[in-house]
Amino acid sequence: MKTPASPFARRMASIEASGIRAMFDLAQKARREGRLLDFSIGQPDFHAPPAALRAAARAAADGFDRYTSTQGLPELLDALRADLEPVRPVDGLLVTSGASGGLVLSILALVDPGDEVLVADPFFVSYKHLVSLAGGTPVFLDTYSTGFKVTPAMLERHRTKRSKLLIFNNPVNPTGAAYAPAEVRAIAAWARRRGIIVLADEVYDRFCFDFPFEPFARHHDRTVTVGAFSKTYGMPGWRIGWLAGPRDWIDRMTALQQYTFVCAPALVQRAALAALGVDMSRRIAPYRRKRDLVHRLLARSFEVVKPQGAFYIFPRAPKEGGKAFATRAIGAGVLVVPGGAFSRRDSHIRISYAAPEAVIRRGMDALCRLADAAR
Repeated sequence: MKTPASPFARRMASIEASGIRAMFDLAQKARREGRLLDFSIGQPDFHAPPAALRAAARAAADGFDRYTSTQGLPELLDALRADLEPVRPVDGLLVTSGASGGLVLSILALVDPGDEVLVADPFFVSYKHLVSLAGGTPVFLDTYSTGFKVTPAMLERHRTKRSKLLIFNNPVNPTGAAYAPAEVRAIAAWARRRGIIVLADEVYDRFCFDFPFEPFARHHDRTVTVGAFSKTYGMPGWRIGWLAGPRDWIDRMTALQQYTFVCAPALVQRAALAALGVDMSRRIAPYRRKRDLVHRLLARSFEVVKPQGAFYIFPRAPKEGGKAFATRAIGAGVLVVPGGAFSRRDSHIRISYAAPEAVIRRGMDALCRLADAAR
């Protein structure tokens, strides 16, 4: 009997299950037994501000459950523009279904089959798959020897006549690296000189610890910026974000949203509008202290670069590699993510330190004991 052909499109061959979710599933038994310290998921350890909750409840009570305009509620767009313009130029603006929705729209709108997209390695898990879905080719730039940051010289070495787009994540998920203002300006100057479009993923812009955050769009007008409410406002499950860029580019992405996400959820847009009026600095400020704590604890037993932003740290695993060490850590009641989920290498692990300090101490002590035992 003839074997049936696969029902799946060829593009699905490049889509792998998330390494983050794979570890999450492996840890289910430990989680059910209540003995798991979870450092795997990239979400803050604070929740949405009460003003956002009240706004969502009022909207639900008022029956505000219809479609909105594809671009977003006018009052939310106005408030977003007022929030963003003091720090970055804003021309076109679009409310999206989370930063992930913004990434989908941007990459589908900008990348043609055959285009090359420059991506730092390690990278956020979605980048390579979205580029592949669009028919593009991700070109990975190894940053392990440069503090997990790309440089103009590195970009120039990897540039070809097919290079079209640079995905620039700052601060970086999964490593916690952040670019100082002078570094951003240098990369922007290279992109301007070479005519490269930049997709700036800046969802961790409020989590920059050692120097002021520098928006990429200040220095390169061919930039599309992705932002979200998930990290700053403790709203990861609400799925609300934004895109900013040249007006005609955002218009085309808005047209694409009409046939994909349609609009961001109406109730959530009302909640986001309320959240913009809340000062979150007191909730974010402790993350610098958590960064210092987690680095100090891990440095006893791991080779580790001190992160400068976001809420991740990316230490080198013992010689067994990231996946084997992360699997062994589950047995000790600690959940981390193998670095191979974010990289072509499996030499590191990602730790999200968005947790209470007492939990960080217990978890890092357990990981250090495991690392010391592997020597």
